[in-house]
Amino acid sequence: MWTKEGITKSDVIQYYLSVAPKMIPLIRNRPLMLNRYPHGVPGKSFVQKDWPHHPDWVRTAPVRSESLNKTARHVVCDDKATLVWLANMACIEINQFLASAPNVELHDMVLVDLDP
Repeated sequence: MWTKEGITKSDVIQYYLSVAPKMIPLIRNRPLMLNRYPHGVPGKSFVQKDWPHHPDWVRTAPVRSESLNKTARHVVCDDKATLVWLANMACIEINQFLASAPNVELHDMVLVDLDP
């Protein structure tokens, strides 16, 4: 994933597993917007909202997307298996909705992002 630093996809998976007990409760039942780096960092990335193709055991939530002009199927990460799958799909940035599925219009969380 980070070839210059020698960090592999396996390292990212192990990291996600190590933070899963703290991370999953914060993102559980929330649709996700995922920034993927399929060619590693600092390669080109893209944000993926809609996941029409995913394993049957990966949960998704329908969310109306004005930018896509359709209802998108956002991944919902409720367990370690899904988190590992996201890491394997090169999802480095995991951004959760401030609302829970299925009531995505009803925000139930406040999040402050402090950039350095």
